[in-house]
Amino acid sequence: MLDFKELGVSGDDFEILVRELLYNKGLEVYWSGKGADGGKDLLCIEKPLSNFKSVEKRWVVQCKHNANKGRAVSPGDLEDIVGVCDEHNAQGYILACSTYPSSALVKRFEHIQNNKKITTVFFDSRSIERELLKPDNWNLANMFFPKSMSNSEWRISTIDPDFWHANFMGNIFYMSARLGTNYNYFLKDMEQVICKVKNEKLPKDWILRLRAAHFDEKNTNYRLYLDCLIPIQDNEQEYDLRNTVTQFEQEEIIEGVAYEFDILTYRYNSGSDHFDMDHKDYYLPFLEVFKYGSSREGDRNFIYANPIRERDISEEIVNAEFGRLCKRWELFPFIHILKCTNAKIEFIDQFSEHFAWNSIISNADYDIDNFFVAQIRFECTDFDKLKKILNVMPQSVEKYFELSKNYIVLPNEGFEEEENYIYTIKFSVHPASIGSKIQFRKMMNQYLREIYKALENVQID
Repeated sequence: MLDFKELGVSGDDFEILVRELLYNKGLEVYWSGKGADGGKDLLCIEKPLSNFKSVEKRWVVQCKHNANKGRAVSPGDLEDIVGVCDEHNAQGYILACSTYPSSALVKRFEHIQNNKKITTVFFDSRSIERELLKPDNWNLANMFFPKSMSNSEWRISTIDPDFWHANFMGNIFYMSARLGTNYNYFLKDMEQVICKVKNEKLPKDWILRLRAAHFDEKNTNYRLYLDCLIPIQDNEQEYDLRNTVTQFEQEEIIEGVAYEFDILTYRYNSGSDHFDMDHKDYYLPFLEVFKYGSSREGDRNFIYANPIRERDISEEIVNAEFGRLCKRWELFPFIHILKCTNAKIEFIDQFSEHFAWNSIISNADYDIDNFFVAQIRFECTDFDKLKKILNVMPQSVEKYFELSKNYIVLPNEGFEEEENYIYTIKFSVHPASIGSKIQFRKMMNQYLREIYKALENVQID
């Protein structure tokens, strides 16, 4: 049973949880501005299939988190339902609450639905819990209710007779067998594995997760698939995962049965609101591997790799090309770099869900209006030579640069009369050309790489 008191009292966690559940249902979801009651409203769009003409239905979703108060949601807790639906041109209204609606509120819903032609629905705590305990939403249950899930018993969903999706004490993983169709034979072994994984001593913020286990009854051995998640700022060389494997083998956590390990490492950004240690991208590419007990990367018994996946934009991917271009720029003897600022597209989505932006700006090293712009501020003592550089640099409608000259105005002194040589060059990717943060970063890196290659062989006396 999930304890909704684990969610923050402010209600922000509950709102995000509801949003993620709606996303998982395949709905388009976005925030409105603050409503009349001072809170945010969720809007979601449902697009049922049609053989003739595409249609859509708009829903207003209001979230009420009363779990800590332990009381029902009453009519007085809500603003004018009909009014808010009219405001957002919505045909439906959903109340999501962490307790339950009062009988008076249920009657109000029925009246509105019968007389105002607005579909009304409510999701109480039990309805939301049932959704969260479906296999597709186990990762959300782990994310928002870690204490409740850590105390949960086995939950198993059958995919095929010899392939299962399992959740035990908050650990989500797949189980498969070579010959048998009864998972009960190795549940005890899995409990020992999970206990060992949870108790493994790792550096701070490192996460070790079991993703799958394959049992080969014919040869009486397990293959265990584990992922080690490492913060992007850490150096994995300071801890060798092979030590972990050796300890597992020496202690024989699966008593009397041989086993081998398939381990991958990933980088993660804990500051990203999209990070989820049980994200589907850690599983979906390997379902066939998990089912048949093969290796995730060739025919090897042990894997220690660092694959780059689109879901995680590592620090290297973000900064490598821009850093290389800055170094090349400073090689010109008539240029002295004052400041380099990379584009901060990775942080753009965090601004939609926070009202206090100071911490976000600080963590992002955010400066000026540079979500889509990378820029270098520099001193230049020979503008004619600078023009020769600019003339060889590629640009187009989608990818372009802009040079501006900076002047200095000092307090109590005014405009600096002396000639100065400070410039700022901005590298941009037009937002209309992209559809995601990852696509933007790839396109920006490609452009910076093109500029670097153009400058690589430039000879200026």
